[in-house]
Amino acid sequence: MFENVKMPEGMNPETLQHLMSPNNYGKLENHSGVGVAMDEKSGEYVIFYLLVEEDLIKDAKFTTNGCQDTLVIGSMFSDMIIGNDISYGQGAIKKMQDKLGVM
Repeated sequence: MFENVKMPEGMNPETLQHLMSPNNYGKLENHSGVGVAMDEKSGEYVIFYLLVEEDLIKDAKFTTNGCQDTLVIGSMFSDMIIGNDISYGQGAIKKMQDKLGVM
């Protein structure tokens, strides 16, 4: 989809794909857990919804009023954890840092 787009220095094609067409954005109605993070200084927030069954993350969605970086991270992170167990999800933060690089 972005074959002819000149990538900004340090950005990989996967990051651009998540920016232009984020995955798992929206509210998960049948969630079993919800987390909210807010930056009081800027007023930006992220709401993360999880559907967990027997220690397996069956689905994840997020909403945000945050910047493009927040949108990309929510999309990548939710993709990473869906289908994995809770302990994998807890360790996924480091993996996200590796994927993002200089962003």
